[in-house]
Amino acid sequence: MQVFRLVSLWFNLSSFEHVVEAMLETVEKVQTYKFLPLVYQIASRLGSSKESQGATGFQAALTLLLEKMATDHPYHSLYQLFALANGDRIKEKQRGKNVFVVDMEKKRAAEELLDKLMAKQPELLLQV
Repeated sequence: MQVFRLVSLWFNLSSFEHVVEAMLETVEKVQTYKFLPLVYQIASRLGSSKESQGATGFQAALTLLLEKMATDHPYHSLYQLFALANGDRIKEKQRGKNVFVVDMEKKRAAEELLDKLMAKQPELLLQV
């Protein structure tokens, strides 16, 4: 239950650099299975322009956590990344296609993370 509070605080205080640095340390120390119940919420923050960028920014910590989760637990976490990366693939005859809005930043961030995972461990993505 503590991981829910931790992630909630992290998301709410993501503009504070010391909070993000503390989360980077936590990602290195805490086993990734503890974050699996929150994989949907964590992945949904990927590529958001509101969060700080940079080597120690919110997105760096988020990407590191998602990368570790995908490596350790691919069957539980890669589906969210695939969904974000393929978010613009809508069938031509799909009803309401013209009102569907795709967040291209999330799509690009998910694609970049999947490319990074594919370069490091191609067999990981091919088996899912």
